[in-house]
Amino acid sequence: MTRLQRHGLAIFIAALLLRLAALGIFPTQTILDSDQVEYDRMAHHLSTGQGFALNPGVETSIRAPGYPYFLAFLYKVFGRSYTAVRLVQVVLGAFTAWLLFWIVCSAFDDKTGITAGWMCALYAVFIHYESRIQAETLMIFLVLLSVPGMLAYLRTRKLAPLAVSAFVIGIATLTRPGTLLLPLAAAPLLAIRKPLDWKGPVLYLVIFAAVLFPWKYRNHQQFGHWTLCSRGPGFGLMVTGLIIEGVPYDEGFRRYIKLSQQERYLEPTEPVSGFHPYMELEQRMQREGKATIKKHPFKYAWIVIQRLPRFWITSHSAVFGVHKSISEYRQAGAWTPVLIRLGLLGGHALLWALALLGLYKRREDLPKFWPLLLVPMYFTIHILFDKVPRYHVPALTAVFAFAAAGGISLMDLWRNYRQES
Repeated sequence: MTRLQRHGLAIFIAALLLRLAALGIFPTQTILDSDQVEYDRMAHHLSTGQGFALNPGVETSIRAPGYPYFLAFLYKVFGRSYTAVRLVQVVLGAFTAWLLFWIVCSAFDDKTGITAGWMCALYAVFIHYESRIQAETLMIFLVLLSVPGMLAYLRTRKLAPLAVSAFVIGIATLTRPGTLLLPLAAAPLLAIRKPLDWKGPVLYLVIFAAVLFPWKYRNHQQFGHWTLCSRGPGFGLMVTGLIIEGVPYDEGFRRYIKLSQQERYLEPTEPVSGFHPYMELEQRMQREGKATIKKHPFKYAWIVIQRLPRFWITSHSAVFGVHKSISEYRQAGAWTPVLIRLGLLGGHALLWALALLGLYKRREDLPKFWPLLLVPMYFTIHILFDKVPRYHVPALTAVFAFAAAGGISLMDLWRNYRQES
């Protein structure tokens, strides 16, 4: 085993042990909440032959299929065991840290790869999501797994790795449709060479579309729509429209909850054909939001600009049980949560400062590694709809890659300064 392989093994083992320790030390939920409830019910129904359904035997299109089928497979193997799911996700999280190490070693250098791998292994937010019955851990892994094929294609122009990348990002999109447009952003960049070569990008898009088509066709046949799931950007667009009109975000969210609980939009308890109730709500929210945005484009642009720093430089403090705002904690005289939030905000701000420095230092090699840069750039489009920080989590591995490069460059500067002095 080479020295570099030993480093990779150490990252994997440390990440695994840390995650297992976290599962053992910190309490995990025995009663699921929010999205976890729906994922669990759908996976249970799939694993017991009751269909892709929230209500037994009643097919639905409310969610994308990737994570429910992943859970259903685990339920088939281990039974309806949340502990088994968490253990599998812990292994997946540790493997993600190793995969990032390997990718960055190939794209940049060994020292940067080792640093990025350790950053991923130690990042508490990833560890938190691995303990939840949610799609984030699988999505983080799949988005990262789609990168090596593109990097290999840029180096060799061989189509096989690019085909694998297209398949993986297709599975990722079936898990969370937020990556639906990512291949469209990547394809023109993949074609850039002298002379232009569209064979690879076309193959990439065809395979990606082929992965999505069966589920889209299923939804069209059963529910009359071609989308991957009934839930889309409608909520974000509606609430954004309300914010433009002067309604606070929390009030907009309450209005959405009230609207979604109307009987006409509830998940059906009997089979339906040609429509899905939530899809009607989704279309209504999109219409209302887009109409307001169209009337006030400059207000909308300003809201989007304001969301950008808040989307990326966030505390993720809920991971540590700190749910309220800094002002609420200050008013209550609770200074420990204030310090936790400020520390986390500072840490994420530092992460981005290092990432920007790393990108600047590696700018001459951009044609070789642009797929890594494309990932966080693409995920930023979420600010067009909402500012929820959870949506950027699958792109953080790429941020770690550039932050590691920035950190290494600072260490090299410090080392040179010490030697000269």
